[in-house]
Amino acid sequence: MSAAIWVFSVNLGLIPAYGWSDTPAPSEPACSLLGVLTAGYIQMGLSLIVLPFVVICVLYMKIFLVVRRHSRAIAATDVTGNMNSGSMKFTKTVVILIGTYIISFSPLAMIALVYTSGGFHEMSAYAVGDYIIYASVLTFANSLVNPIIYAFKLPPVRRRLLRFLGKGDNSSNSTTSGTIQTIAIDMD
Repeated sequence: MSAAIWVFSVNLGLIPAYGWSDTPAPSEPACSLLGVLTAGYIQMGLSLIVLPFVVICVLYMKIFLVVRRHSRAIAATDVTGNMNSGSMKFTKTVVILIGTYIISFSPLAMIALVYTSGGFHEMSAYAVGDYIIYASVLTFANSLVNPIIYAFKLPPVRRRLLRFLGKGDNSSNSTTSGTIQTIAIDMD
């Protein structure tokens, strides 16, 4: 699946090289980003920013509803009546992840939207291309920030990261080994 995603992504980025491109205007440098890309290609890229956001929101909402339903079912059987805070932790993590996605991709999406609707008509394609390149840095930063969020918000990932960095407990999990010892004693 990873290989298929990489092949798809590389080919998606090479579409202008395959022929879906414009010839730059004589006033534009030959290597200007927007002098070569067609408005249709930019709109497709814009939709490829919005579509994953919608899919992520729908999937995480479904996961949240299932987690909340399970938390309520567990709380209903708990004699103390405590509501499991796991769904709230999950919700915070998802809000942070989706928030960083929006912050990372919004500048690029807005520039592409304004450009394809003719909003930068007074600027050269070369100058607008510079803005797109600068805004793209944030999209790459999203890929840097997501693992950090997972490392701090998800305990299993945090434990493995700390163990990898040599700061975690390298011994076996005492809870698991204690449970196994208890089972072994009960069987004797």
